[in-house]
Amino acid sequence: MRLYLKQDLPMKIGSPIMGLSPLELELLLDPSLEGVRDFHEENPDWKRENPPEERGNYFWQGNFLDDCKFVRGKIPRERYLETPQIFVKGAGGSYSTEYNSQIDERIAEKLAQFKRTRESGTPSVDKIFSKQFAKDRDWIVEQQLAIVKYLCETQEKYLQNRNPLDLEPIKQQNVAEHIGYSTTSVSRLVKNLTAQLPDGRVIFADQLIPGANATTKKGAYALGQLREDPTLYENGSWKVSDAKLVPILKERFGIDVARRTVSKYRGILE
Repeated sequence: MRLYLKQDLPMKIGSPIMGLSPLELELLLDPSLEGVRDFHEENPDWKRENPPEERGNYFWQGNFLDDCKFVRGKIPRERYLETPQIFVKGAGGSYSTEYNSQIDERIAEKLAQFKRTRESGTPSVDKIFSKQFAKDRDWIVEQQLAIVKYLCETQEKYLQNRNPLDLEPIKQQNVAEHIGYSTTSVSRLVKNLTAQLPDGRVIFADQLIPGANATTKKGAYALGQLREDPTLYENGSWKVSDAKLVPILKERFGIDVARRTVSKYRGILE
């Protein structure tokens, strides 16, 4: 089923491959060739009766949609950190992003199996599938590059200091407004998206979108800092009550919370 995402001008960008990582795309492309050819053998008049962009393309068929669903979540999340998708360069609030060319090359190699031509020299039906696949992926990569650039520039202070207190409470809604598409699109675009920062660290892009969790991360971090104070914490136990920690958090870290929230932070640490 195609998705039509909100924008000033409606644009058909809902793609079966949105939300799939490069590793999942490689896994997906291996068995897809047979499905593409089977479809056109069973529908010999399709190309003559339908323009390439119509849903008759195997790219929009139920079998391919099922294949996309099947590969989701088949790869452990930690594996994505081994090969960053995006490289970030720059500092001082000004960043540039580029996609990992090695990933592009691997995907292109997989996709090349669909780019044959008939002996007559006319494009094969398989090529229609590969063109749609490549077109959608180009759009996805373009948006991912823009998202990571925006996140790094917005979270500049946090990236420099690695201090959770410096995290801006960015939500997916903020990212959606920046790129001009829906929060659903943002959620799928950042899923398992990895970026290598200028200092060499590889992170998941969604780490820079803490949303409502930003306050919790800051509070837990601040409370952890207070545990280093022997007048407040010693030998594995607090010397002061949660109520007394409330004004201390506000004075030292600017965190204004209720006693119950302090208890919540303490539970996270423990």
